[in-house]
Amino acid sequence: MSDLHIMSAAVRLSQRGLGRWWWGQFSLSSPGGRRTLVISPRRHIGTWSPLTTAFNELSLFRPPSWLPVKKTTGLFGIPELTSPDGFEMVQHKSCDEVSLLVDRVVTMETSPEVVKVFDRLSDALCRVADPVDCIRMTHPDQEYVQAAHKTWLTLGGLVEELNTDTDLYKALKNVTDDADVMSQLDTEGRSVAESLLFEFEMSGIHLSSDQRSLAVAWHNKILERGAEFGMAVEEPVKVPKSKVPLPLQAFFGAADSDGNYTIQSLRSDSHSELVREFVYRLYYSYDKTRDAILTDLLHSRRQMAQLCGFHTYASRALHRTILETPEQVSHFLQTLSTKLRPATARDFQTLSEMKKEFMGDPEIHRWDTSYLVALSRNQGDSVAPSVYTPYLSLGSCMEGLNMVFTALYGITLQVLDTQSGEVCARDVFKLGVFQETEGLLGYIYLDLYERPGKLRQEFHSTIRGGHLTDSGPYQLPVVALMLCFSRGTGVAPTLLTHDMCETLFHEMGHAMHSMLARTRYQHVSGTRCATDFSEVPSTLMEYFINDPRVLTKFAKHYSTGELMPYEMAVKLVSSKKQFASCELQDQVCYAMVDQIFHGPPLEKSTTAVFSDVMDAYHHLPAETNTAWHLRFNHLVGYGAKYYSYLLSRGVASLIWQQCFSEDPLNRCVGERYRTEMLSPGGGQHPSVLVSNMLQQTLTIDNVVSALVTELETNSPP
Repeated sequence: MSDLHIMSAAVRLSQRGLGRWWWGQFSLSSPGGRRTLVISPRRHIGTWSPLTTAFNELSLFRPPSWLPVKKTTGLFGIPELTSPDGFEMVQHKSCDEVSLLVDRVVTMETSPEVVKVFDRLSDALCRVADPVDCIRMTHPDQEYVQAAHKTWLTLGGLVEELNTDTDLYKALKNVTDDADVMSQLDTEGRSVAESLLFEFEMSGIHLSSDQRSLAVAWHNKILERGAEFGMAVEEPVKVPKSKVPLPLQAFFGAADSDGNYTIQSLRSDSHSELVREFVYRLYYSYDKTRDAILTDLLHSRRQMAQLCGFHTYASRALHRTILETPEQVSHFLQTLSTKLRPATARDFQTLSEMKKEFMGDPEIHRWDTSYLVALSRNQGDSVAPSVYTPYLSLGSCMEGLNMVFTALYGITLQVLDTQSGEVCARDVFKLGVFQETEGLLGYIYLDLYERPGKLRQEFHSTIRGGHLTDSGPYQLPVVALMLCFSRGTGVAPTLLTHDMCETLFHEMGHAMHSMLARTRYQHVSGTRCATDFSEVPSTLMEYFINDPRVLTKFAKHYSTGELMPYEMAVKLVSSKKQFASCELQDQVCYAMVDQIFHGPPLEKSTTAVFSDVMDAYHHLPAETNTAWHLRFNHLVGYGAKYYSYLLSRGVASLIWQQCFSEDPLNRCVGERYRTEMLSPGGGQHPSVLVSNMLQQTLTIDNVVSALVTELETNSPP
């Protein structure tokens, strides 16, 4: 008998239906050539809930690769996607449906029905493009990735073709220009019509033929430069060993065969200030090529915007957002910057005193901040991860989410079996989202574990948008969440740090926005809304994990079943609030740089602009001979919208303080939040949704006040 594989795991022993769990040892052996699973129970570890059980078990025990792999369905339940060849099939199916809908809409009489057909046209594309986009970024098999990418490009080309179809544009423009027809649409219908029209005009559809061709050229150049900059910011720095001072060489390990050290990230945790500074200056050193790409990207965006009738690219990007205009965004950032100054001055003074005490020099540089903040937390009354993470097993955290959703909305999460071929890896979970009276609301796929080749990014991906179908039933939403947790060690299930748990809650906030939206049109379903609003529901979920009253209701030690002591939860949450003003000030500066870059033509170099912003809005100036902004990858995906993170946090903080802080798990408040904020999706203007929830007009001043109040309130309830 030869052992093939040995691992420790939590094993459910169905003895008399007691549902008890034990640490056990799996031994996969092959007596007589037949593979056999041998289970050796070790010790009892308590009783877990079914949800905790499902997640903690799989984090320990992974089904062996030799289990049956015959596929009974395709990826995400799409029948054709059982092999890479299936992508071409779904592509043709989508294109055929789109063609029929285009022919229909351009021959229709002007009526509210036109808007519904446009939405079905959008749905026909998204039902394929959305899952394909997710697959191309996450599937472990490169054949699938390449096939998905090819289909994604083809559908992208089709979208570009549709966006320049003048007959389609005229059909929709006839609707929006007809006051009688628009009056027959509800608020959501009018929002969809206006949104679709704006998307047409952003592409220059309303321009002359020559101008449309020029708009397409600028659009293509923006895509090219964006892709180039996105890759360039991730490029590591290679430095010859001879250029590294001898005392520092020991910190960099062995040089490569060419005698170079490769620097892929900062060394913020190094105790040596010389190392931190050396790496910072190298990593953020000025790069002429990256600067040229960024400058051309900004120029192309500006030209495209002006061609389409906008003063700046920011004016174009901020349409139908909460703040609406670049002037409002700048006002928000300037107001917040001013209000933050007293807190940041205190925090940086504390860091300066700490640096003087430990290093003899009070002057703080940008490579010092992260190190000193971590040092302060370690020196203070914080809780070591080794002490608190046993209470935050993946299963316990999922149970915490379930507890919050049940309390607020009457919703439970249930792990469902997947069919063979439905998911790209065997450790991907499928959750059914059930409401106590409404039944099944939708599905969430959870791809939680790291694996070779998987992107180390956390994100929410729509697979299918929800909408009311022509026949009556609601098309249930389907989403996927991507995270990168490590598996259990065999001694314990997957244990999360507080930051990891916060990320899980954040992404599940996006998922529940998609699940709870109930819109007539898929174009505005769930997270299909303004960027500065879409992050509000996800950010709000972070407040639940940062409230000791909530945390201590579900955080159970994986082995003993003991709840996290309240005092431990208070220390854990409080330590995270230290120096929060410094992080906010960083975000203000980055958002301001983003706004200026996407405003009127720059009168200075990008490096000079960045330096000016740091001088005006940050406690620490930009370091000489560095160019931090040339590593700022958010300029690609969040051009002119980076402020959204700050605004969303402010709005979420305001909602938490005014609605949830007194009683976080109040069902009445939860139902009102669902009705006012989540159910409408993007079907109403976001500022109206927030104002309805707050029962007062949303203003910049009350958003800023909420952020500052949160800084000043360091004592958990």
